[in-house]
Amino acid sequence: MVPNAPTSTPRETVTPIVGEYIVSTPGTCSGEPRIAGTRIKVRHVYTWVELQGLTVAEVVANYPQLSRAAVHAALAYYWAHPDEIHAAIAAEGQFVTELKAKAGTSLVRPPVKS
Repeated sequence: MVPNAPTSTPRETVTPIVGEYIVSTPGTCSGEPRIAGTRIKVRHVYTWVELQGLTVAEVVANYPQLSRAAVHAALAYYWAHPDEIHAAIAAEGQFVTELKAKAGTSLVRPPVKS
């Protein structure tokens, strides 16, 4: 090795795969990250796969407009931004709690069990 000789490094090519599938648009789905071309949010995919135990194949079977790559991209986005997704889940829970408090007791009777 020659002292002080310049070293060369191979150029790195970056392919933003997640960016092909995940978008955030102000005014659409509250600006939350979602699968491009759909209104399916990253947090929905996270819930289906990680909390409810569906496989990627089952998600695609239930939502044929999605590709396996899109579902995996949503999961990759979640794992890169878990605090953001959990904050969105908590905000929705809070919103539902507030709506229930405002609505009061339901006027619809529950079904009678026989």
